[in-house]
Amino acid sequence: MKLSELSRYWAAKELTQIEETGQGISFRAPFACPEFTVSLPKGAYGNPHIQREGKSQHLKKVASRKDLQARSWCEDSGQAMACFDLSKGRTSLVWQ
Repeated sequence: MKLSELSRYWAAKELTQIEETGQGISFRAPFACPEFTVSLPKGAYGNPHIQREGKSQHLKKVASRKDLQARSWCEDSGQAMACFDLSKGRTSLVWQ
């Protein structure tokens, strides 16, 4: 990963507003960030998907954290981790 990619990721981590909704988590980002990764306490999750601008995109389940890439998720060490391309504006991570 290049320094500019690391800088963008760190800035997105610090500046993106994150709030819990009834169905999942909503992100309001000042700019886009590829392969944005979040972890959540493990719970009764189904298949997660990303919602933005009225469109929905399912995430693929992978075996472990080392296999995470954009549009995937895994369960590891008592947590659910999701990796997706964060868009500028509002993006929602919804668990069904």
